[in-house]
Amino acid sequence: MKGVSIYSVAEVAKVSIATVSRVINNDPCVNIKTVDRIRQAIAQSGYVPAPVSGRRGRRSCPRKTILKKNIALISTLSAFHMRTQVYSSVMQGIEAELGKLNFNLIVRNLPVIDPWSAIPGKIDGAILFHVKDDDQKLINTLRSLSCVRVMGPSLETDFFDLVTYDDAAVGRLAAEHLLNLGHRRLSYIGSLDQKNNLRVRGISFKKAVMAAGAEFVEIEKGADNLLLEDGSSQLPNMKALGTVCEVLAAMPKRPTALFVHADILVMGLYHILPHYGIKPGVDITLVGTNNDRVYLEHLSPRPATIDIHAEQVGRNAVERLLWRFDNHKEPFKNIELQPELIQ
Repeated sequence: MKGVSIYSVAEVAKVSIATVSRVINNDPCVNIKTVDRIRQAIAQSGYVPAPVSGRRGRRSCPRKTILKKNIALISTLSAFHMRTQVYSSVMQGIEAELGKLNFNLIVRNLPVIDPWSAIPGKIDGAILFHVKDDDQKLINTLRSLSCVRVMGPSLETDFFDLVTYDDAAVGRLAAEHLLNLGHRRLSYIGSLDQKNNLRVRGISFKKAVMAAGAEFVEIEKGADNLLLEDGSSQLPNMKALGTVCEVLAAMPKRPTALFVHADILVMGLYHILPHYGIKPGVDITLVGTNNDRVYLEHLSPRPATIDIHAEQVGRNAVERLLWRFDNHKEPFKNIELQPELIQ
């Protein structure tokens, strides 16, 4: 915005110009609440910071040569969840990319109590996997490192780059595929709760279906708690899926196509739908998510799925982290990989 300067931002935020400059340059020593106030002032005023190459003031020295070659993968997820199909694919990508560069990977699951105390020492940086931003001491500790978040939703106030996939595009791709096949009554198996960021794909699918003038059939009964997890395994909740199938079978005019939140649920539906007189791939078309071959290869006819490229997400996270080492003043960025329909 013309006429808006760093002085205006400092006045609105009630801080010094030097503090605004430090926030723009991602100085980890600035208090989180102060950073948030200055970012709000920047957004409200319309101020656009100059590119790093054009900023005034003393130039910081380039990062010292990396000597430790240790990268930490820091997570609050359980070891069991890290072994699930999608997350293990992300880890494979991280390990493969670091291996090419002869880096060591240290995996650390943070405890609930004092999580910051478990962050490994002697590391060059960290990839954050499902690390929430509600613990200020933890975030402040991580800000002193070069970090990149991987997977998960974008945060309103973030202190790190995010590498993930475009979840809204997952839903749009599924809708486009089914609509192109001629389906006009479609539904989604999964929660449509808008407070749950993991269900963005379902909401996107519904919007795309309705925008095309087709009918979206909402299945509320049995649509939650679709997975059973006991800390050692993850299985479809056949009781919940059975409830979904009962609802479908009772409809006088049921959907001809289903978009399913995950391939593991597609597998469960292929097993249970025939018990209700509905043949998958014949009476109803299914599209899954994640391209989990272990679940899909033995299904006939093999359903289409949306590949979120989880392994490539891991590889790109490593690339972004190494880039961040030498570009710590650059603005934080959300990098979203585009999903792909696999038939």
